[in-house]
Amino acid sequence: MTYSIQVPTNIDLSLERISRVLQNLGNPQDKLPPIIHVAGTNGKGSTIAFLRAILEGEGYAVHGYTSPHMMRVNERINIAGTHISDDLLDAYIHHIRAVSTGLDLSYFEELTVAAFLAFSEHPADFCLIEVGLGGRLDATNVIHSDLVIITSISYDHQNYLGETITEIATEKAGIIKSNVPVICAPQKYTAVGQLISDKSHIMGGQAIFPTPLSGTIPLGLLGEHQYENAATALKAAEILLRENNENFYAHLCKAQWPGRLEKLFDTHDIWVDGAHNQGGIEALLKELQKWTADKNNIILAVSQLSNRSEELLYPLFDIADKVYHIDMGQGNRFREKPPRAKKSLPLKEALSYFMQPKYNSSRILFTGSLYMVGEILNIREIINGNIK
Repeated sequence: MTYSIQVPTNIDLSLERISRVLQNLGNPQDKLPPIIHVAGTNGKGSTIAFLRAILEGEGYAVHGYTSPHMMRVNERINIAGTHISDDLLDAYIHHIRAVSTGLDLSYFEELTVAAFLAFSEHPADFCLIEVGLGGRLDATNVIHSDLVIITSISYDHQNYLGETITEIATEKAGIIKSNVPVICAPQKYTAVGQLISDKSHIMGGQAIFPTPLSGTIPLGLLGEHQYENAATALKAAEILLRENNENFYAHLCKAQWPGRLEKLFDTHDIWVDGAHNQGGIEALLKELQKWTADKNNIILAVSQLSNRSEELLYPLFDIADKVYHIDMGQGNRFREKPPRAKKSLPLKEALSYFMQPKYNSSRILFTGSLYMVGEILNIREIINGNIK
């Protein structure tokens, strides 16, 4: 499968191209099961993972469209619990290209159309759709949602969404449709919660803020911030299923979402976390502060896309004992070694390097880029003998 690009090369936010292609295909986006549309800066994928766990635990079939992928592009399109096959994805992409001559769809637009085709042709009870970037002009915003979820909003993609938190939140609130309920996760910025509430009211709906979740409830995903995502998913399940069932809580421990504060091996204290923006770094920092209580030696292995600020990682550097840079081997797409890094390691050698016995007393964390984390997960599978 050649469809494996991870770092986007062309972002042109618009609904015109995708709308024309969908019309040529008979508007498959209008033939989907009940849709839950999810926007936000952080927590979208985790919230979807928790909601999927609840709905599937209750016996429902669930489609899911998420991004980016960690290891294989097929992960993005989940058809009732199974990743789309290479053959089916290839068939959809060829069909899409045959009806989109001259429209120059982006990578994300093609995959979005493929997801809509897949979901329209396979039965399910619910359809979970994650926004790719922003909301108002995101390729997914051609759907007619039955429920909207807004997760935590912070600063990210300012060159596309605006410089202020209000401008960013306004773009993300652009997925709110008329007379559709909106669940708004806890927000760091008061103005964001008020903006979501006001927009919902204007559109004839209602903004619903979830009840905080007890930190003693077992979750399938690690990190204090995951309790906010789980609470958001719980409220969504209550609205979708029209009940408040105690069983919902038991399903939360089954949620899975790779690359988010994930330990890679039972035999080595090596972790990954895809934190790459302000909100993600702040959440990760809280976990690192807990780590310092039981580990004397924390080593960071970092990489960043070139459009990210190195200063974002400084709070993590301050708490780490050592910092290493991971060379992705992709030229200027990624930042060079930061001055505070001890040395630079080639991506393909980095995981094996930290599996050496001399690091047995250290806790290693790969972070700073979802793309890098995805590559590390791939290398882990090669080491484990699962892929060649």
